[in-house]
Amino acid sequence: MTGKYSQETVLTENGLIESFGMSRSPVREALIRLCNDDILYSIPRYGYKLKICDPKYLKEIVRFRAVIEPAYLDKYFERITADCIRRIRERTTLVADEKFETPSDYWQKTSKFHIELAYSYRYQYFYDRKLVNNHEKILRAIEAGNKEEAIAYLIEDISSF
Repeated sequence: MTGKYSQETVLTENGLIESFGMSRSPVREALIRLCNDDILYSIPRYGYKLKICDPKYLKEIVRFRAVIEPAYLDKYFERITADCIRRIRERTTLVADEKFETPSDYWQKTSKFHIELAYSYRYQYFYDRKLVNNHEKILRAIEAGNKEEAIAYLIEDISSF
């Protein structure tokens, strides 16, 4: 997630045990989970490598989010209260002109905002699951009651990844 390992890096159980100072069982369990989650793949009797992330797949995720998230903001805009906005501000880091070291760093810092915004809709799918630059602009537009502007900023924010 931090970009410490490249897709060419061969990860081994022994190397990770030494690097993280852990016993074999949790390292092996983590490697198995990462393989099951399609993050790593195993090379028998050699080690593990990161799977190549398909740019087309990522673009499709962004396109999907750019349709779904603004639609839900439109549908549940009136449910977002001042308390919701306060909670979003308290629980997230609003990033304006921050520089990010890796795409993963960007994703981690901005995803919390999007989850908290969706949580404020009190729609069961978002509510029950615990699943940037424009975060401040989105909240200001919501506070001002400007739904169209909030949706436009949200689309821009999602598409900027």
